[in-house]
Amino acid sequence: MFRTIAQKDSHVSTHFTEGEFKCDECPYVAKRVVYLKSHMKRHRKEYTSFCEICQEGFFSKDKLLTHNIQKHDAQPFQCETCKKIFSSKNSFYIHNKTHIPLEERVNYQCELCGRSFNNLKSFRYHTNTIHLGIKFECEVCHRKMSSKEHLRLHMRTHTGERPAVCSVCGKGFKRNDALTEHMRIHTGHRPYVCEMCGKGFTQKQALNTHKRGHTGEIPYHCEFCSERFSTKALVRHHVRSHHSTARLGISLLDHELSMITSK
Repeated sequence: MFRTIAQKDSHVSTHFTEGEFKCDECPYVAKRVVYLKSHMKRHRKEYTSFCEICQEGFFSKDKLLTHNIQKHDAQPFQCETCKKIFSSKNSFYIHNKTHIPLEERVNYQCELCGRSFNNLKSFRYHTNTIHLGIKFECEVCHRKMSSKEHLRLHMRTHTGERPAVCSVCGKGFKRNDALTEHMRIHTGHRPYVCEMCGKGFTQKQALNTHKRGHTGEIPYHCEFCSERFSTKALVRHHVRSHHSTARLGISLLDHELSMITSK
């Protein structure tokens, strides 16, 4: 973080100052620090784009596009609106949605939780998996679960139990799948790839959040006002910043109702 714009500009200029910057792993010599950092990604294999077909990694979207055309005979698709080129029909289709005004997009909203979806299949999947067959209730916070296994894993949020431990840094997790995702930080493996820009992610949720930047989808809404957001974290931040009084009022009302019913 920088306190002033001058400090930031001074720092940025260090990346572009010319000189001789040598690579510690090979004879390569760069004229600028920024070039050396880009070169070092090749040694660390910090790929930013991955092929959906063979999972080969690349350092730019252009190289990924060239790879798909040369190795997999992929035919590039060009957007008629902005002329952007895509190597797959699916990424081309998703991109086209970004040019459709939000008010004209097909929207399915769940009446139970308010979440919105842009296709019927996703809406039905959400309803069937999240809201149907809820049978198990947490005795601590009264949150409802769709299975006994989900309830067992949820209870760890109250007990603090973290049985899945990382062998590299010792960090503990409640679930094995969370540990698997965490290990990708150490290995650099990014299996979830954006079809529109080729950027890779270690977590599927991170990819889904990233995609909303392309599509403009805002599935989460504030329960106190009409504002919508792309992530749950943004909703929580919004509520804390703008509706703290309303939240306090609801908490007090719930407490009073519980006192009445307990008498």
